[in-house]
Amino acid sequence: MSGRFLLTIAAALSVMCTGCASIVGGTSQNISVEARQDAKSITGAACTLSNDKGKWFVSTPGSVGVQRSYEAMNITCTKSGSEPGTTAAQSTTKPMAFGNIIFGGLVGAAIDIGSGAAYEYPNLIAVEMKALELPKPAEPGSQAAAAPMTVAWKPVPKPTPGPFTTIAEAVALKDMCTPVGYAVLTGTGQEGDTYRVNCMGGMTKEYACAGQSCSPAR
Repeated sequence: MSGRFLLTIAAALSVMCTGCASIVGGTSQNISVEARQDAKSITGAACTLSNDKGKWFVSTPGSVGVQRSYEAMNITCTKSGSEPGTTAAQSTTKPMAFGNIIFGGLVGAAIDIGSGAAYEYPNLIAVEMKALELPKPAEPGSQAAAAPMTVAWKPVPKPTPGPFTTIAEAVALKDMCTPVGYAVLTGTGQEGDTYRVNCMGGMTKEYACAGQSCSPAR
């Protein structure tokens, strides 16, 4: 019986038995991301993390909350002057997931498998990046030396407002947070979007948005 078939059964059981017991913890996890070049940490690389549960964004070095899953976590980082770096972090099964078979039964274990709670990713994921290679200057007197040298730089993607930006900012004002700039979309998933609001004074607020409303993220 294939692993994919078992996951399908687990997902079905998770829908049928929402209230069943689990002892392995929640379905979310904080992951720290670091970009490296020549064994040195890179600051300000824009990274995108994704699996079958959703997509999340973070700047290096930094941390972001993601949804656990059996599927690998794919990470892509970009920064001006460097070639894009990519890696995939495989999830592992938590030891407590096996204990859940004993204490929670097969149904409890199936719930954790279907929801992703049975798995975890490495707490720190490092993405290797290479410096963008510039064309070598032509030898003096050669025909190529007369031609101007052009370098194609790849722009760094900048955060953009999302569909709930205005709502998140309004909720932040009620939370005694005066927004600096606009609310930034930091993640998308099956349960909705997450936004970060930078407040005056250096404080930040995180909000979970779905439907037509936003509320403080847990």
